[in-house]
Amino acid sequence: MCMCRAYYFSARPTVVHYSQVNTILLKTEMEERSSAHKRKACALPLTRVKTIMRSSPDVSSISPEAIALTAHSAKLFISQLVGDSLDESHSGDQLEYKDLAHVVATHKRMAFLQDILPQKMTVRDFDRLVTEYEKQHKSVGRDHKH
Repeated sequence: MCMCRAYYFSARPTVVHYSQVNTILLKTEMEERSSAHKRKACALPLTRVKTIMRSSPDVSSISPEAIALTAHSAKLFISQLVGDSLDESHSGDQLEYKDLAHVVATHKRMAFLQDILPQKMTVRDFDRLVTEYEKQHKSVGRDHKH
């Protein structure tokens, strides 16, 4: 009795011996474990995510699934932000604060982070902005008095 099965790994059916299937499945499982281990190394700590979620006064209880989903979503978001920043970086494969701040300032979908990651400015530039602002508001104030 031959232990053979037909598997559809490609467009045409292939007859594979049962022992080959076990080898293929074992290899695939080992690759998945290896990639899962790599993913866990980059994962956010669930206890920290849970602590942040519980810091909201509106939250009474949090399911483990919600914590895991929030951590995974945050990881994806961070990966997207870092990827966009590296794509626009002028310093090669290094990521600097100015790269993150530039992406936040130029991408509409990141606008909610502008208070958290503002673009840096020199004191001279800040003084110039304050002076211009004061000039504009003084002239507006005079116009209203007349």
